[in-house]
Amino acid sequence: MDPRLFKIGVIVVACIILQAVLNRVLVRIALKFGIQKERRKLINKAINLVLYIIAIVLILMIYSMDQSNLWVYISSFLTVLGVAFVAQWSLLSNITAAVLLFVNHPVKIGDEIEIMDKEYPVKGKVSDIGLFFLHIRISEYEKVTLPNSVVLNKMVKVISEERP
Repeated sequence: MDPRLFKIGVIVVACIILQAVLNRVLVRIALKFGIQKERRKLINKAINLVLYIIAIVLILMIYSMDQSNLWVYISSFLTVLGVAFVAQWSLLSNITAAVLLFVNHPVKIGDEIEIMDKEYPVKGKVSDIGLFFLHIRISEYEKVTLPNSVVLNKMVKVISEERP
């Protein structure tokens, strides 16, 4: 049996175990501090993404990829990503707005809100806060998607709040 396959198996099993442990810890912390279920799901997705990236890097190192080459690939990818974000300022502003909405804004998933805009006022229930857009359910059959930066720059009136 190839020792590299055994090492990859250990990494995969360790990743699955670590994922389960971190999920349980996250649930305990969420219950202790009253973190909303939807936010807990988003945090869990971010944790899983980081775990998968670490696992992929470790697997690449097992297959004798030189660390200096690995850092060249990572830095090249980040450079291209940075140029793409600079070329598209609205993407960067929406991502920044998403972080601010998630961390420090009173609007949460399940809240009924009204976006106070002169030309296009929007009133409905927040169904999702994504990386780029806030989704508002206006009626059973209508949904509005607003860029996060627009929501952050407009006055928002929270009509009702859904408790976790």
